Amino acid sequence: MKLLQVIPYFCFGGAETMCENLTYALGELGHDVVVVSLFDERTEISGRMEAAGVRIRYLSKKPGLDMSVVPKLTKIFREERPDVVHTHLNVILYAVMAARLAGGGGGDCPGHSQPVLLSPGLVCAGGAQPGGSADGDGVLRP
Repeated sequence: MKLLQVIPYFCFGGAETMCENLTYALGELGHDVVVVSLFDERTEISGRMEAAGVRIRYLSKKPGLDMSVVPKLTKIFREERPDVVHTHLNVILYAVMAARLAGGGGGDCPGHSQPVLLSPGLVCAGGAQPGGSADGDGVLRP
């Protein structure tokens, strides 16, 4: 399965460490994982990931709302064609817009040919998940 993890940056923190560890674990299970960092900053975490062979794509985001990220992320969605897009922290709005522009559902629980967006508090999937319930729109909510 092709997975895209989208994170704002790689400062030292819980989400960044989770992204790193999840990337390694998914890779060990045979999944193709690509990581996207909105900002260009390289850190110890991104350095370890790149040294381990993880592909990280940097988007040169400027501070604050930077709509130039949307077409860049849309291009990556089209090029990479992920099955799953897992977002971290506050990148979900950029990811939803990019998924819609790339032809995916971007929060609508797209079909198998379109990326599924995963974010804390929002999980799109075809079936129910423990602790969640599926509404009529197919979006699982805790």
